[in-house]
Amino acid sequence: LAVPIAHLHTDWGRGLLAGTLSRASVYLGNDSGVSHLAAALGIPSLILFADANLPWRPWAAHASVRTVTMSHVVDDEIEAVVADVRRLLT
Repeated sequence: LAVPIAHLHTDWGRGLLAGTLSRASVYLGNDSGVSHLAAALGIPSLILFADANLPWRPWAAHASVRTVTMSHVVDDEIEAVVADVRRLLT
């Protein structure tokens, strides 16, 4: 995708992290505290989860969840994630 990407670090202070996230057009991340923060801030998000962890997903309407295989890379899942992010960007 031809969009700027920011790499967020959890060792940033919460204020700096929240401020940086609040400027994002879209967020893509795994099941983490940062992903939950992005969802809480109202950022259109795609969050990757293992099927077993779905009960802990963010329930915000603008936070989409995709279950993925955690043990290895699956080409079809990569294509689906890219398609989901493209939809969020349009």
